[in-house]
Amino acid sequence: MLFKKDKSTKTSSYTEFLDDIRKYIDDNYVGEQIKRTFLASAPFPPNTFCGSARKESSHYAEADYCMPFIPEPDETFSEALFRLIDEKKLTDSKVYNKAQIDRRLFSKIRSNTDYKPKKQTAIALALALELDLNETQELLERAGYTLSNNIKFDLAIKFFIEHKMYDITEINNVLYELDLSLIGNSVK
Repeated sequence: MLFKKDKSTKTSSYTEFLDDIRKYIDDNYVGEQIKRTFLASAPFPPNTFCGSARKESSHYAEADYCMPFIPEPDETFSEALFRLIDEKKLTDSKVYNKAQIDRRLFSKIRSNTDYKPKKQTAIALALALELDLNETQELLERAGYTLSNNIKFDLAIKFFIEHKMYDITEINNVLYELDLSLIGNSVK
């Protein structure tokens, strides 16, 4: 297996970034705790629309003036994935091979527009497409996921994307060194 824990042998060029990745995770992981505390104190929940009817009164009940905003459904993960493949003029086989996922799994995603992949699979596909961080977040959201600053695996993935490091074998070597989940064929 490619993932040897022998620290004396560098298994990839990405392992040179281990200290940088650890620092990035530590720096951003703490920041997320502060952000969550701030968001918890916000007066209205996310996706809430508040009308202008409260203009004359400084005392109002949330239920009187605010209502949940339910957005129209967007394209599914599968639809977004295949749109991106087409936009980048890639072939399906190039993408699933680069993502290191099984052709049969890829076929399931193609044949079922409502298919919801595992998070690691969705990330592997985003990396195979070499998406930037915003594009990756948008694709993951379509499967119900996000890259969060309170999950170390997510922070490592953010680091790779921000540094335009998309080689999944190399990324898995680093993830293994950091004792984090792997992506691609290692995910069933």
